[in-house]
Amino acid sequence: MDRSLKKIKLVHVTTVPQTLGFFRGQIAFLKKRGFEIYAISSPGELGNQFSRREDVRFYPIQMTRNIDLWSDLKALIQLWIQFRNIKPGIVHAHTPKSGFLGVLSARFAGVPVVFLSVFGLPQMTMVGSKKRLMNMLTRLSCSLAHKVWCDSFSMRDFLTEHKLCAQKKAVVMAKGSVNGVDAVETFSPELYKPNVRINIRDLLGIPRESIVLGFSGRIAQDKGTHELAEAWRLLPPPYFNWELRR
Repeated sequence: MDRSLKKIKLVHVTTVPQTLGFFRGQIAFLKKRGFEIYAISSPGELGNQFSRREDVRFYPIQMTRNIDLWSDLKALIQLWIQFRNIKPGIVHAHTPKSGFLGVLSARFAGVPVVFLSVFGLPQMTMVGSKKRLMNMLTRLSCSLAHKVWCDSFSMRDFLTEHKLCAQKKAVVMAKGSVNGVDAVETFSPELYKPNVRINIRDLLGIPRESIVLGFSGRIAQDKGTHELAEAWRLLPPPYFNWELRR
């Protein structure tokens, strides 16, 4: 077979299967253009659902968010074995833990093209030896990757200014995003009747004339929840009457 006619194998690697949901739409786009897509993440029903929905092969490999030398070494070896079996043309590793393990194992396996996504850095809220260790691992991950995809210009600037990544490697897609914003099927106002907004406010006990500020994400320090709460407290009257709703 002519090598030019072969499909390019692309493997996405994430620490937890929830992250795979960020690539919804992107997978189908790439498949239509001749890519053969695989996904590797920790075991979980969300990974199986992603596999069925996107019609891609899913390989479960247990990975932890925290540093665990034995678990990390085991995952590194398993990733290397999968890459040697799949023989991908591209490995795209996401999130801090699987980013490091994915990039390192891909280079060991001789994968031709290795991408790293940096959509957040947990060490931004760390101090001391743990921060220095995370910075060292980030530098190593960036140095081994061929390109480093940042989700914003501020993230790219942080990486380069703190010498965590070479400036020539760090790139931002468009004006910054993980997978864009679906303004057609998800966030389009045309999908909802005019009374939906009123009904939701009534259900949550929010006055219909109030300005609503929202936050979507894990309630964790490294997501900036403390800074968000402080910003809300700075709002002048009549906007200071805020409350936390989950």
